[in-house]
Amino acid sequence: MKSADIRSLFDTGAGRVTTPGVEAARRNRTPGWWRKRLLLAALGHSDPQRREEALSQLSYYETATLPLQQCVAQGSPRVACGAAIALARRGDTSGILTALSRSYNEEWALLYWEEGSAHTVPCLTWFERAWIGEACSTALRRATLARQVSSCLESLCIALSALRALRPFPGESPLEWWQEALFFGNEALTRISGDSSVVLVHNMARHIRQAGIAGLFREHSGAVCDALARALRHEDTSIGLSAIAGVQGHDCREALPLLTAVALQPGHPLASAARNAIRSIAGAQADPLSLLRPSLPEIHESEMLRPAHSTTPSSEASDALLRPDSRNR
Repeated sequence: MKSADIRSLFDTGAGRVTTPGVEAARRNRTPGWWRKRLLLAALGHSDPQRREEALSQLSYYETATLPLQQCVAQGSPRVACGAAIALARRGDTSGILTALSRSYNEEWALLYWEEGSAHTVPCLTWFERAWIGEACSTALRRATLARQVSSCLESLCIALSALRALRPFPGESPLEWWQEALFFGNEALTRISGDSSVVLVHNMARHIRQAGIAGLFREHSGAVCDALARALRHEDTSIGLSAIAGVQGHDCREALPLLTAVALQPGHPLASAARNAIRSIAGAQADPLSLLRPSLPEIHESEMLRPAHSTTPSSEASDALLRPDSRNR
């Protein structure tokens, strides 16, 4: 089909464009409804040039918004993503949110398993990175305002889908996006705290924090320890627990000093998780010098660099050691 034929797809008779190409298309005997279907199908074409041509033709028609919204909601993954791009170029990012929601709920990643793209939806990489980041922030903001579990879960699913969609992009995403995900704690969802199904919401929020710390390790590894320090000081313990789990899963030895400082504090809500992370990272047969008391300014020099399991008698209570006895577990 020629580009002049494509231009007449959304011509409804009102406010017609009177360019020579469109006039030639009106004289074409191809039915208008069929030309519409061809153009919408071209939005999901694997050839970027063909896809871009269809997108450029749609920019002439104001009446294309409704068909595009229908394509995003009901079309195949490729067509839905192409239609979402067309809407985004018109200033309507709702299509991006819908496509990300469908990607999670319909498990689009499974459609590309045989192509070697597990957990990655290639057509989502057609989006601009900024659109995905904006969609994630919007979804997290909506989740904090939701009063029903269903609407909150829907927003969290979109946010998690957006974070996963960022993985195949080359280069680095802004540091703030991953930090926003990591510091999205359970206490941000207080509007539905009284619901019996809140555990589902908290579990989804945990997955978002895990995606945030994973993104930091993948793209901003130098900022991991700073983020961990902030998370350990945060009043929302769910953030600290997710950060500890993240550094433990990545065997981050640079985090040992921070974890040790928390593990040695009696009664600290994160002490047990920090001790477990230290055991996992350093190993059961670790060098004793890797399990030392922190050399803080307020600690006397005689107490500095003392192994957690000292062979000399000590009058200090066992609950101040790195590995307390069974009474303090």
